[in-house]
Amino acid sequence: MSHGRRPRVWIIGSLIIVRLRSYLSAHRLDENPGLDCDIIWDGEGGRRWEHLLPLLHEKQAATDSDPDVMIIHLGVNSIGRPGTNRVDLICRMKSDIKEAHMFFPNTKIMFSDILPHRDWRHQTSTSGYGMERTRRWLNGAMSGYMMELGMR
Repeated sequence: MSHGRRPRVWIIGSLIIVRLRSYLSAHRLDENPGLDCDIIWDGEGGRRWEHLLPLLHEKQAATDSDPDVMIIHLGVNSIGRPGTNRVDLICRMKSDIKEAHMFFPNTKIMFSDILPHRDWRHQTSTSGYGMERTRRWLNGAMSGYMMELGMR
């Protein structure tokens, strides 16, 4: 973190990030939830894990300084997509986190757990149970990986 400026936090994700920011705004709550930092919200409905690296390249080119903290809340829209299995997805997630860390070596990267879904639309599994097991497995695998890298 540079001296003389407030820490910068990027929150990157899918629709839930859009909804959280909208909720805070609608209820006239502080968009920085009481934190002494500058939060840059970047949510988009339908965003999948594979959108992460192109987005980070774009953001890095458009900003004058890297974030101090990056919170990534992606993955739910990538579970069960046609042609994607959970092993391929976790390999990509790990690889992308490692690459993001190389882009932003002084940034603390946090992975936000993939949340349960009521409706697993557009996914190929025949049961919500299978999707839920995959979600839990991915969260556990990413948690362990982030700890190996000294992150959260």
